[in-house]
Amino acid sequence: MKYNNLRTLVLSATFMPVEIFPDLLTISVKDAVTNYLNGTCEVVEFYDIPILSNGKPIEHKTKGVLFWPSVIMYKAYQKQNINTRLTRENLYYRDHFCCQFCGDPLTIKNTTMDHVIPKSKGGPKNWMNIVASCDECNKQKGDSLPNGRWKPRNKPYIPTFYDLLEIRKKQPLVVDHESWIPFLPKWESEIIVRGQKPVEAKDAFANDNETAEVEELVSA
Repeated sequence: MKYNNLRTLVLSATFMPVEIFPDLLTISVKDAVTNYLNGTCEVVEFYDIPILSNGKPIEHKTKGVLFWPSVIMYKAYQKQNINTRLTRENLYYRDHFCCQFCGDPLTIKNTTMDHVIPKSKGGPKNWMNIVASCDECNKQKGDSLPNGRWKPRNKPYIPTFYDLLEIRKKQPLVVDHESWIPFLPKWESEIIVRGQKPVEAKDAFANDNETAEVEELVSA
């Protein structure tokens, strides 16, 4: 397994994830090490995988043997992204993962945006006029007005970031490593650690060129 398959969870100075919705903010372990050695963050948790050069662990003059970071915390304040733009993914969560016409369950991938008041009749594309729909209902509805079966099951509304986050918590969350779990908010559904084969230190990266930047920082 190459080291660049590993990701690092990013926390703010409050020990909370910088971003939690719709997904956790992560960066590559290479970027995490660079930030660590540059002094812009602290490493909170490490993977049990040393950074190797020519098959041997890299040792920093003050930090000792270097390991790939699993969780980092930025020293400077990081503003949380609470953007609730009208996107397919945000719509999927607002409408509780189901088609607003037939009630069938949806995935993010097969969610379509349907205009309640059809676009052909002047309906705008905004939170109050868009609902999640399956592809079949979207095609059948066409430019029909919201009457009978084409009246949405739930009235559209403008969600806040916290509305969407609470709904997101009802679905499983997949994380890369168990060391991330203590830093997550209370989750209603299960938290799944992504299945990976144990990573041996000798397999942490493919070649010495991949750690050249780390070695330069260590020797600086």
